[in-house]
Amino acid sequence: MKRATNKRGEYYSSYAYNYGWLLLFFIGVLIVLFYFGLLKYGLYGGKHCNLPQGFLCKDPYADPSKISFSIKNHKLVPIQITSISLLDGTCDRVQKFDIPVRMENRAEQQFTFTCDEFAPVTHGRVVIEFENVHNGLTYKEEGKIRFLT
Repeated sequence: MKRATNKRGEYYSSYAYNYGWLLLFFIGVLIVLFYFGLLKYGLYGGKHCNLPQGFLCKDPYADPSKISFSIKNHKLVPIQITSISLLDGTCDRVQKFDIPVRMENRAEQQFTFTCDEFAPVTHGRVVIEFENVHNGLTYKEEGKIRFLT
């Protein structure tokens, strides 16, 4: 007795076997790109603020003459920020504090930088100089920003 074969089923299964590896390859490439941060929304979106470990950037805001964001302390120890700089190459700004801004663990502080006119796409660095309250050591750490103004 002859067994009936389904030609369409054979065609689709051979197609899946032959080209399924290609689908797995593309999924793997997407996973690698997301893992290394090349497909993050913030990279292409209007506001991107990436601060060093221990600091969290919140509520970024930009218009043609002002850039502001909040920094949240996640260092597990209280710190005193002595200066914060926004360096974008065209309108560099430095805020030095005579009385350091004390931030307890999980505390949040708003910082604002003004300029006559920021570039339409502002790429820059944020440099934070701070002191550890417990041991008195000073540190200088750097992060990156990208804003569409």
